[in-house]
Amino acid sequence: MFADDTNVFMTNCSLSELTNKLNVELAKVGTWVKANKLSFNLGKTNYTLFCSKKKLAYAQDNPLCQHG
Repeated sequence: MFADDTNVFMTNCSLSELTNKLNVELAKVGTWVKANKLSFNLGKTNYTLFCSKKKLAYAQDNPLCQHG
């Protein structure tokens, strides 16, 4: 079974702090998913980062900002 329509919303002024907080929360979600015998379809998993172009220019070395 898959965990349908799961969302995590976070905010932070620092992109590096946001990345760290997000990784902690995703680990918690992953633990919950496993405990409930569910799984994520990684092929359908996405994220959206909202920020100004000015802030994005300073954060290009952050993995969240990399285009793949």
